[in-house]
Amino acid sequence: MISRIPLSVRRKQARDQHESFLYAVAKPQLNEAERSRQQKVRQRAHDRDDARFLAERCEDEF
Repeated sequence: MISRIPLSVRRKQARDQHESFLYAVAKPQLNEAERSRQQKVRQRAHDRDDARFLAERCEDEF
């Protein structure tokens, strides 16, 4: 399947994924605000994966 995701969206996804990785590595040093931010980054990644899965299923149906 050819990717139809705009470059700006892919850049944002890569940035979120990288931030998520950095937070996982740096977890012991995080303060409460950073922990909250990390959780939001993770949630965005999960939501994006869910949306992609649903979009692929819709493509399969039609």
